[in-house]
Amino acid sequence: MLCDRKGFPLSVEVFPGSTQDLAALYPQVEKIASRFGAERVVFVGDKGMIESARIKEIEGGGLFYITSVSKPEIEALASSGAIRPSLFDREICEIEDGPVRYILRRSPERAEEASADRGQRLKKRSPPSPPRPPPLPPPRGRIPARPTTAWR
Repeated sequence: MLCDRKGFPLSVEVFPGSTQDLAALYPQVEKIASRFGAERVVFVGDKGMIESARIKEIEGGGLFYITSVSKPEIEALASSGAIRPSLFDREICEIEDGPVRYILRRSPERAEEASADRGQRLKKRSPPSPPRPPPLPPPRGRIPARPTTAWR
């Protein structure tokens, strides 16, 4: 589906299920340019459609894209210092890393899911603790002290 900047559908085309996303994508670019006279095109797609291997191809065509980043990509950004975990304390944050702009969004729901998932994995990995022995009974009276001599 091709939409204008307000989200109004301009064109819809259905492809066979075996068509790769990018094979369907580029004919749409030509359609946009010829039929609608678009000068600037922004693709919005999931990680499968706009993967890192294809980003150079998309950028080379003078196009723009919006997609999500994978966990390994986030970890690489964090290890390079481009993002810090504290940025996710805010509801939404924008950073630039070279020519790429990242919009970071904190998702309390996703954080809850991740925490529950982490708890489940820890339960599976940790052996159960052995049962505690019963407490010792209280002493029955006084035990007399017997003085002993260690050295004679």
